[in-house]
Amino acid sequence: MFLGIVFSKWLMGLKYSLIDHFALILPIAMATQRFGCFFSGCCHGIPTKSNFGVKYPENTIAHINSAWNGYISNINELTPTLHPVQVYLTIVGIISFFIILSVKKYFVVNGNLFLFSIFLFLCGKTITEFFRDPLTHKTS
Repeated sequence: MFLGIVFSKWLMGLKYSLIDHFALILPIAMATQRFGCFFSGCCHGIPTKSNFGVKYPENTIAHINSAWNGYISNINELTPTLHPVQVYLTIVGIISFFIILSVKKYFVVNGNLFLFSIFLFLCGKTITEFFRDPLTHKTS
């Protein structure tokens, strides 16, 4: 993708940096992508007792992993209530977008806003990894 951007810039004769424009696109793209993860059941979390948890039906990755982990004994039952890590990451993406939008005027060096965007996403990802089921790293 990066080479495509560089080639397109050269082809169109653009002289300014485009990388900081991706700083706003990155968190929104990551937040949008997590909807697919949520509906397929991949990247799910560990069991929780909170009311904010989600139960997944049969034939989802979360259901298969719950059976593998021994959380469910009958293959026809729903998963236990799991942390919706995908929703947490969607919230991280939306919050990151608004933070970047509010501080972008303070970044004057090309590329720093994009690095800040990646930094915010990685901070959110690090926090949410504590709630993610380790088995999802192997299956999703």
